[in-house]
Amino acid sequence: MPTTLAEKLEPSFVDFDYLHDRYRPMLALVRELIGVVPNCDLALEMWRPGFRTYNLLVPSCLDLPVSLLGRGARKDLVGLGMYVSSRAAECAYCSAHTCSYALRRGATTEAIVGNFSAAEEEATTRLAEGMARIPADLTPDDVAALERLVGVNDAEDIALGVTLMGFLNKFMDAMGIELEPEALADVTGLIGPTGWAAGQHYRGEGEPVVDLTGDGPGVDDLKTYARVLKHGPAAARLERFWTRGVPNTGPEAEAYLAERTGVELPILGEIRRGGMIRALTTVMRDNLDPTISAVGLGAKALAGWVYANHVGSDDLKAQTTALIERHRPGIHAETLESLAVGSELDGLSQVDRAAVTLAVAVSPSPAAVSPELIDDVTEFLTPAEVVEVVVWISVLQAVHRFQLYTAARRG
Repeated sequence: MPTTLAEKLEPSFVDFDYLHDRYRPMLALVRELIGVVPNCDLALEMWRPGFRTYNLLVPSCLDLPVSLLGRGARKDLVGLGMYVSSRAAECAYCSAHTCSYALRRGATTEAIVGNFSAAEEEATTRLAEGMARIPADLTPDDVAALERLVGVNDAEDIALGVTLMGFLNKFMDAMGIELEPEALADVTGLIGPTGWAAGQHYRGEGEPVVDLTGDGPGVDDLKTYARVLKHGPAAARLERFWTRGVPNTGPEAEAYLAERTGVELPILGEIRRGGMIRALTTVMRDNLDPTISAVGLGAKALAGWVYANHVGSDDLKAQTTALIERHRPGIHAETLESLAVGSELDGLSQVDRAAVTLAVAVSPSPAAVSPELIDDVTEFLTPAEVVEVVVWISVLQAVHRFQLYTAARRG
């Protein structure tokens, strides 16, 4: 019996040859970032907007490729924040990949294992943990402390790295994506002694082969930058195609999104970088486009409310309630409370019920996906519909993290 959603859906995965034919430049860039093309790509492309969501959030949150060349916040701090938030969210898959990412960007092995040599590392860790925990415990003092050390703009860059991991932590953990052997070999020797284990993300027999030196991957050099610059223009063209016509300023983006989806997202006005505004607006638009949704926006609205209730976000509850009123009018408050506990859910379709059941299971960190639940959900949801629901909850987790940051920043 499959023990993860990824294992259950694997017969429906696309293959790497297909991905390379369609997205070669983006796959090449990711390989430079973490040393592998991740297995999650094979699942995300089953619902194509999911793969697009991922490939818009990664470069925009990290301001790639220019951040690799020295623009913005210190790369080692951004990577450290990504790693720490992944450990706080208990996503073993992302913990491995972000460990590799951080080391390649210059983070020290000492910082990775929690032996900090600078106040900036401690402040980054506190911010990342505060944003990633459920329930969150980020405070205005945490944001102010980091801003005093690195400046307002760089603190936002670090927070956007943690925001990105909100999406990735949720998707990889909820799906149980299998870790690549190269990733295991790179980082297990370093972070294994800290309590990390691959868990559900390792399906091999026996113990994985690891680099016992614990040194991990090497730091970026001129060859890395040359390869990034080689593939960057083609990847940027694809990104421009996906975001064509989408505004890059907060007020315009808020109005654009509200008009097309009925969702008001004030955090768009809190983001400094225009490319990030455009990318997040596109992600929300695509995830709420009824013409490309497989599972239907009514089911997604209900699933989103479940996540919002679980993390205790009044902002997300208001936004997902607005979606329910738009796509499932007539749902009463009593029904919404039933969604939170996964009751019998009278009056909903089988697809709605399966989407809500899946949302109840994947909203916690770590997710609580059992083999029995996998069978129950996949009886009524197609592989594409499963991926779509998990992508949507993952998008909401990214939005939630940045909402936490902006609220704390305002004090």
